[in-house]
Amino acid sequence: MKKSLIALAVAGAMVAPMVAQADATLYGSMRIELNDWDSGSSLDLNDNSSRVGIKGDVDLGLEGTKGIFQWEFNINTTDDNQYGDLGERLGLIGATGGWGTALVGRQYHPHFLWVNLNAYTFSDATMAEAGFLGNTGHKRTENTLAYVSPSMNGFSVAAGAVIAGSADSEDVDGHNIAAKYSGNGLTAAISFGDLKSNGAVGLDREVVGASVKYAINDAATVMARYEDADQTGNDQKVWALSGTYKIENTTLKLGYTDLEVDNGTTTADGDFWAAEVHQKMGKGAVYAAYADFNDFSGYASGAGIAATGDNELFTVGYRLDF
Repeated sequence: MKKSLIALAVAGAMVAPMVAQADATLYGSMRIELNDWDSGSSLDLNDNSSRVGIKGDVDLGLEGTKGIFQWEFNINTTDDNQYGDLGERLGLIGATGGWGTALVGRQYHPHFLWVNLNAYTFSDATMAEAGFLGNTGHKRTENTLAYVSPSMNGFSVAAGAVIAGSADSEDVDGHNIAAKYSGNGLTAAISFGDLKSNGAVGLDREVVGASVKYAINDAATVMARYEDADQTGNDQKVWALSGTYKIENTTLKLGYTDLEVDNGTTTADGDFWAAEVHQKMGKGAVYAAYADFNDFSGYASGAGIAATGDNELFTVGYRLDF
């Protein structure tokens, strides 16, 4: 704990001059849950991916273009030193203007931002991201160069490349290209990602994904997602459907995810469904959720899938954003 506090103090001292000279914002999200797994022997109090960061822009002296930066790290509210002194999530710089946005550093890939996040439903990270095939190599990835185009009548394209992500790697370890449309209550995206065997995660893997989110009205939203990943002959397919219904500050959530894995000899199926009641309170929220996982064990390695097996999870959580 002392080491963490010292690291935070040093980080604050380093950041202070930057904040003074730039348009910077300190932000964060503190998230704590009380979890009850059916296979567990007792209740468990867990941190649900709490984070703190600094982001902002600086004047480059160029008309129509400004520099941007972001640094974000994990913090843990329940377990000592889970992420080390500072578990870095994001660390990037770039520039943005009417021509688009260029970024370099540890950052989200288009697959996660446009395909996975577009269908992100539940507050608990396990429920929300179980079956996110793009999480392997295309979530928060270091050594990444990326470009995002400006919106052209609702259409945008993005591309990213992982440059020398490991010591014995080639010049380009992987890439991700994606396209998105947003307008009239509809957001739809497609993505293709590729990783080389000597890349940042040490495997040959291709993933294709698509997602659709549609706001039927101010209260109801439906979402669908499909992903197909091919990893050294092991084919993984996931499709998911979910929906939310908002009544003032209360949101009801329901979702179903189906998984199929084919290794060329045998096939296996797993699925889960989940439900949540989410109560927003200004910049805070409380929620209660339940999920029933069926045969999700054995699929976690290199697949971005929670290894929950046959299990049930009930959780209540509290979240504060600033």
